Amino acid sequence: MNAVKLSLCIPTHNFGRFIADTLHSILEQDGAEEIEVVVVDGASTDNTADVVTSLQQQWPQIKYFKLPAKGGIDRDMAKSVELATGEYCWLFSSDDIMRNGALELALNEIKQGYDLYLCRHTEYTLEMQFITEYPILRLSSPAVFDLANPNERAKYASLAINTEPFFSFMGGIIVKKSIWDSVPLNEAFVGSCWAHAARLFEIIPRGLIVKYVARSYLNRRQSNDSFMDKGVINRRAIAIEGYLRIVDTFFGHDSVEAFHVRRVLKDEHPLDLFISCLNLSKDKPETENRALLDSLIRKLYCDGSDDDKRTLLAYAAHSSKLFPASARQHGWQRHDLKRMLKNMERHLLRPPLRAIRAAFRKRTALRAPTRAGPSPEQCGPKFAFSGKRLIELDGFGLYVMPDDYIGGSIISGNCYDPHIIRTIQRVLRRGDVFVDFTANIGFFTFLAASLVKKEGKVIAFEPNPQNIQLIYSTLLVSPGLNIKIYPYAVSDSPGIAKLETVASGDGLVNRDAPETNESWRDDLLVQRVAPDSVLKDEPKIDLIKIDVEAHKPAPLRGLESLLRRHRPKLITKLHPSALKLNNKGAAAAHLEQLYGLGYKLSIIEEPTGDILEVSCAEELLNWKSLDREPMRLALFGQS
Repeated sequence: MNAVKLSLCIPTHNFGRFIADTLHSILEQDGAEEIEVVVVDGASTDNTADVVTSLQQQWPQIKYFKLPAKGGIDRDMAKSVELATGEYCWLFSSDDIMRNGALELALNEIKQGYDLYLCRHTEYTLEMQFITEYPILRLSSPAVFDLANPNERAKYASLAINTEPFFSFMGGIIVKKSIWDSVPLNEAFVGSCWAHAARLFEIIPRGLIVKYVARSYLNRRQSNDSFMDKGVINRRAIAIEGYLRIVDTFFGHDSVEAFHVRRVLKDEHPLDLFISCLNLSKDKPETENRALLDSLIRKLYCDGSDDDKRTLLAYAAHSSKLFPASARQHGWQRHDLKRMLKNMERHLLRPPLRAIRAAFRKRTALRAPTRAGPSPEQCGPKFAFSGKRLIELDGFGLYVMPDDYIGGSIISGNCYDPHIIRTIQRVLRRGDVFVDFTANIGFFTFLAASLVKKEGKVIAFEPNPQNIQLIYSTLLVSPGLNIKIYPYAVSDSPGIAKLETVASGDGLVNRDAPETNESWRDDLLVQRVAPDSVLKDEPKIDLIKIDVEAHKPAPLRGLESLLRRHRPKLITKLHPSALKLNNKGAAAAHLEQLYGLGYKLSIIEEPTGDILEVSCAEELLNWKSLDREPMRLALFGQS
């Protein structure tokens, strides 16, 4: 009998719902005859045993071991590798899916004989709907690193985008069994959920050559975290404290390795997520430990940089607002914080961050005007900003108003326009430039910023002053994002426009100047600009979203030179009924503009985000009786 080349090592507990799909995805691939699958069941109480044993009849490569008691992920993972007989072991989760062709690729890779192979994965929903590719290193091609060499190790660490290059995701690790066995399970890290990573960190100084394969080998399910049973804050403690302890133990707190581990942990756990957890600790004190959260943010943001100081200060400000009595007990007096804020503003912070000071004012409402002026009703709908809520989304946070139709949609489903989300996730990459016409409350603005990271840039235009306040609030708790906000309407020429708002929606922008001041006395007026002029010095633009309701033809005319120079991809919406209200040419004219600029248009299908090609403008106009209110169609354009 030929020696086993590769063992798939799968610890599991009560994942009977998923493990059949996982095993099918592995064993139906070419090359399955060269592998074994070792399943270690930590005393599951569901149907896991029935599912696995039934599949053993079809695939004898499956070796199933049911333990008498649950050992936890650290011991069960170690046990699965101990029972393996393959030359290499691929650590695999019992709910993830191996991508087609990945097994054959892995078998070819391990012929080169490196100690460890690191692969990427693709993010999917719990129901296995595509979300996004998940980059882990700032590299687009394979690379080999000798991590025993301090210089190569420092370079490797500097390229890390998240904690996966530091072995956090077991499904991305294929390791030579003899290397794994060279050190025993470290009992000090059993129960941390990171004993496998601690073992590899311990091996590094002895010699560990890692090849990054720069390809996605598996699809990972999100929202299936088995470590959430003790609360969100405790789950964050597992991630943060666990990794800080590993790197401090093996390389020291002040090492370059520790610096980069903290760097990527900060990217994975930014301020907005801490603020969201702080709110949770107020709402659910019985399960969410605020003292633990306070400890976590101090441990993580400890490098003394300006960004760290901003983060800790903003967190302290929000904490003192939620828990004023506790803040005084900890020595955070209101006047002390105000003085610190003032000094920080002078030396470090940009003007929008001055809004932190509002948290310490006795009156949260705006002061009454000293001169006579229009009433709130005359200025259009207003938000009661004291009711705004910070919602934790996938990769970013966002302030919303619960009683607003967009905010309510995001609160109820943590999502808005999922087909647009998936398109943006598919198109944008780290370092790209995204322009948002218009931003509304900033959902797509901050989504894009979370994708392009600090190396990229997001430029957003939003004329609605109420929306701008929500965007500024989100910026306040999102340090490090490269976002430029222009509080203007977009058109083909500068001037003043009338804005008719409906909650957070920008509604209709009447681009004609008023005949007299008297005729627009009670209206909400905003400044309009031509994007070609404002953005003329931008070196590149990769994607533009145009969502300006009835005013689309004018903004398109105002950015023609940008489109011709940069040829960015476009996301726009077609709403003929709204277009007719403010443009004589209506929908046909909007499409003629886009086709005239050399763009090929496709339909973004709801809710999947699939791209459906169409042949002409007429097909778009007749798509699903689009001319009936309130149908809208999302379009994707590329030249």
